[in-house]
Amino acid sequence: MVRIVHKEVSGRVRLKIIGLKNSKEFGDFLFAHLEKLPFISDFSVNITTGSLLIYHSPQKNLIEIIQTVEYLAEEFRKTFINENSKREQEKPESFKERIIKKIKDKIPFKQEKKYQDWHLLDWRDIVKDLQTDETRGLSSDEAKRRLKNYGANSIESGETKSGFSLFLNQFKSVPVILLGVASIISLFTGGITDAIFIIGVVITNAIIGYKTERKTESLIKSLNKIFEHKSEVIRDGQVQSIESEELVPGDIVLLKPGSFVNADCRLIESINLSVDESALTGESLPVTKFVNLCIFNNGDNIPLADRCNMVYRGTFVVGGHGKAVVVETGNTTEIGKIKSLIEESETPKTAVQNQLDRLGIKLSIISALICAAVFVLGLLRGYGIIEMLKSSISLAVAAVPEGLPTVATTTFALGMANLRRQGILIRELKAVETLGTINTICFDKTGTLTLNKMSVAEVFIDTKLYQSDGKNLYEFQSEVKVEENPTLKELLKISILCNDSKLTFDNGKYNIVGTPTENALVKLANYITANPEELREKYKRIKTFYRAENRHFMLTIHETENPDEYLVAIKGAPDRLLEFSNQLMHNGEIKHFTERELLLYSEANELMSSKGLRVLGFCYGILSKIHRDLINELNSEDCNCSKIIDSIDIVWLGLIGFKDPIREGVKELIERFHLAGIETVMITGDQSLTATAIAEELSLSRKGHINVVETSRLENGQTDIDEINVFSRATPTDKLKIVKALQSKGKYVAMTGDGINDGPALKVADLGISMGKAGTEIARDVAEIVIEDDDLSKLELAIANGRNTYVNIRKSIHYLVSTNLSEIFTMFSCIALKAGQPLTPIQLLWINLISDIFPGLALSIEPLDRELMKQPPRNPDEELLNMTQLRRHFLEASAITLSTMTAYLYGISRYGVSPASSSIAFLSLSLSQILHAYSCKSERKSILSSDTFSNKYLNLAVGGTLLLQIALSFIPGLRNLLGLTPLKMIDYGVVSMTTLGSVLINESLKKTKN
Repeated sequence: MVRIVHKEVSGRVRLKIIGLKNSKEFGDFLFAHLEKLPFISDFSVNITTGSLLIYHSPQKNLIEIIQTVEYLAEEFRKTFINENSKREQEKPESFKERIIKKIKDKIPFKQEKKYQDWHLLDWRDIVKDLQTDETRGLSSDEAKRRLKNYGANSIESGETKSGFSLFLNQFKSVPVILLGVASIISLFTGGITDAIFIIGVVITNAIIGYKTERKTESLIKSLNKIFEHKSEVIRDGQVQSIESEELVPGDIVLLKPGSFVNADCRLIESINLSVDESALTGESLPVTKFVNLCIFNNGDNIPLADRCNMVYRGTFVVGGHGKAVVVETGNTTEIGKIKSLIEESETPKTAVQNQLDRLGIKLSIISALICAAVFVLGLLRGYGIIEMLKSSISLAVAAVPEGLPTVATTTFALGMANLRRQGILIRELKAVETLGTINTICFDKTGTLTLNKMSVAEVFIDTKLYQSDGKNLYEFQSEVKVEENPTLKELLKISILCNDSKLTFDNGKYNIVGTPTENALVKLANYITANPEELREKYKRIKTFYRAENRHFMLTIHETENPDEYLVAIKGAPDRLLEFSNQLMHNGEIKHFTERELLLYSEANELMSSKGLRVLGFCYGILSKIHRDLINELNSEDCNCSKIIDSIDIVWLGLIGFKDPIREGVKELIERFHLAGIETVMITGDQSLTATAIAEELSLSRKGHINVVETSRLENGQTDIDEINVFSRATPTDKLKIVKALQSKGKYVAMTGDGINDGPALKVADLGISMGKAGTEIARDVAEIVIEDDDLSKLELAIANGRNTYVNIRKSIHYLVSTNLSEIFTMFSCIALKAGQPLTPIQLLWINLISDIFPGLALSIEPLDRELMKQPPRNPDEELLNMTQLRRHFLEASAITLSTMTAYLYGISRYGVSPASSSIAFLSLSLSQILHAYSCKSERKSILSSDTFSNKYLNLAVGGTLLLQIALSFIPGLRNLLGLTPLKMIDYGVVSMTTLGSVLINESLKKTKN
């Protein structure tokens, strides 16, 4: 394989030749043959670097020079390498080699094919190497044999989580483990009822999490409908249609518009073939494919998007025809490699997961210390060992908020259910929390920020620039009438004639089939002129010269109403068309094309290109029918059309600029993200100019200036990577590295994408977000969030819900920790004062499991606060429970303890240490805790504020648990189970006063804001 290293100096080219490095034989071979070539004046062979420097005639075509060197390299390979192989074969086999051969012959094994840089090899060598035939293909028997050896052409999926593993995942938090240990100890000490209560809440928590995750997983899987794409292949010399899984290396496949590419293939024939690779590379425009070897200036590492002689699995043919040989199938395709990257990437833990673990550890330490202190203190006070062991376990249970795992899980589950109703599917509970931590969003451009549909944006004719919405043209917001503009009318005519898109009318609706760019031209012409198909019928096409590697335009020849003339329609690269245009249509009149006008159109081309538009030029000519023989003798595939162009006057018409339209509402969405303190970044496979124009139109940077960097120029460990707004020409591996680099800078990154090439980055990001309709199956498989209807604005709603969920969880933790601390303080104080045990283990469990969970759960579903999206995202490292908050919880718990102790001491003074005094303490403590839920709604607003009762679920929870607690005194079965006794009215009065007192004290601790 030969590749250009440097060609900037006229008459000189430096080539790199694979196999030349350190090969004296190859160097001598080249020296002997190159000196005989007349068009080479001098040359230098360097076997140390593997390069060849050639001085040649400037008139000599560079491609011919490269082809000559490639021919010599192939001759050397045949002459020397084949001789060496022959000598190797003539060597007698050693004893070891004979043994290995016998073993291999007896043991069946799956054939493995070494991966090669197929784009660097000549297709003839590949066909020969794969032992196939470009005209007859493989035989059916050989195809079956290869299918058995290589395996089916399918990509192995990663392990799917089983229902059992999903259920087990619910038991992996530290608080749940603590509760499990407490239940086991309770069983060994005779507390069977206590153990049943604890196990009950643990299992309830697990069922809630399991059912929610399982249901969402099935919803996302339902989006991944399997579309079985068939492939047309040549086998046994006949064209056959087979299932894509049956493709094998060596198959000859036929490519035509509308067909999917189902394996990685090397082209062996291309007629104006263009392929949509946006799902794989991120390129928004279809890529024109050629058969020739890739010539690239940057060494061996040719980017995927620049491999012009390859077509890859997962891409789509939009125009032209071709033939290719299959070189990779299944997991060895480019998609298969991306899948491997995805499987190797680890999904990070969320902040709440980590913090709940840390909180559980802290509570474990507190629990152990309290248990030890109470146990020792009780023994010193004369209590029995078994009695103190039970009391210590009760305190340990009180120290762990049993409701915490349930509240956190249920909050996330309810958040998932709410978002699901909005068309936002969340794969795992933890993703809801992660939404609230996101401070950077990386957007894929094609299909996410844009529609992945080309549309006419600007037209430059008659030295005037017109704007377009894809349907009409406007000048200063006034609609342009085509009948009043002859140049525009002629431009639209040429754009339709030199165009392969087909327009059909079915069921009252227009359908356009073709490449996105040509479709855009047909759409514009159809809206503002007559039916394009009628125009084509009037000017029947008789010859087509498609765009090719050395021909940067498309030329078509048509019959006209004049029997002595042909119409020549041309569209293509503006700079090339401007070179051979010698006339200009201006306001409908044909005139000489002056240097000033040529410069004007050249500058207009550059200006439109700088806006990120794809620009095409249009011109035409009239060819006399005396040149009919000239037309017939030209070959559509290899002609550079110079004979036709030189025979006529070429009339320049103007420029048309195309863009991939931005999704409606995306610009406003970006503004709202900035208001919420979220940085927005674009990662795309597009060119820098296109990406910059889109970024500027979206105001992507919060600071105003757009910083664009091509990923090939990124340096490892680049320190300012978090200052870059746009990463262009990004490969799947680049996207993965960019996300990881941003994470290393302390960013919490969300990645949006819908293509195959987005898969690895979606997996490794803190939050992967895919589209439900436009998204590929790989993208949906690895994303934590799937937007079902592709409405990107729903991402804002999801983030707002994520932030609100975190705030609500903090409210629940506030409530649970402060109330559980009050239980600990009450028990510890009474034992220290030798005032008996005010609460039995079963009473503590009742308070924790019934009185705590429902109000705590209701706090976790407080309504969405829209003001959250006007605040910056919270610091992901911020603790759910910091020291400032813990001090406040201590004070609030002390207030509740004070009211409970007051009631309990009243009971002792009236009834002594008895079930009656315990019943008074039980009611005072539980009612104080329940009403404390309203105080936990806000750290600043008073309980008397207008929105205190805005949460209907909290009202139901508080009202229901209050009634249940009071009813305990009147229901004999429950009363006996909990060891309670009936109370007198004065006792209920004391309970009410002490409860109200705790509420007033805690409210006085707030910096009130009504």
